[in-house]
Amino acid sequence: MQLEARDGGTAAVGDSALTAPSSSAAPPSAWATIALDVPPKPFQGQRRTDSNGSCPSQGQVPIQGHCWLKQALDRKGCDENGYLYKDGECYAPVFPTARPSTSNPRGLK
Repeated sequence: MQLEARDGGTAAVGDSALTAPSSSAAPPSAWATIALDVPPKPFQGQRRTDSNGSCPSQGQVPIQGHCWLKQALDRKGCDENGYLYKDGECYAPVFPTARPSTSNPRGLK
């Protein structure tokens, strides 16, 4: 029995690239893993919402029973200055402003 050798034809290198499987998902962003989500528990001393669930000052946002201030930062900037919430926006915790003591205003003893 005699076997014939057949020519497989010619193919360009780029021909196989059209049939190669590709991923349709975008690669994950490195910043998405760095920015932190709002923690489930408040920070010690963080301002709480009132009985109606509102924060006392304009611009403050109630999240999980405590007040947060929305930051105008992207995910990268939020890494060092705040926490991400479920809408993907950056928030910083609100703390009451420290007031000077009024019991001894002049420091007299």
